Amino acid sequence: MDLKDKVIVITGAGNGVGRELAMQMLARGAIIACVDVDSRGLEETLRIAGPQNGRTASMPLGGKTTLMELGD
Repeated sequence: MDLKDKVIVITGAGNGVGRELAMQMLARGAIIACVDVDSRGLEETLRIAGPQNGRTASMPLGGKTTLMELGD
C-alpha cells in the first residue's frame, strides 16, 4: 500500500504497538500525527523517529483535549 504523503493519526503512539505502528508508517512514507496521554512516551517516539521526525507531529491527550483539536 502506498502511504507516501498520506496523513495518519496514531493514538497510543507513546509506546508499544502504537509506537511500532508509527515507525512502520514513517518507513512507508506517511506523515504521522502521534497522540497519547503519556507526553514523555511521545517525546521518546519522536526521538526514535530520528531524521524522519520532520514528518511527525505530536499531541498529548488529557483533560478536555479531543482529537478534533488535532486539526487546529
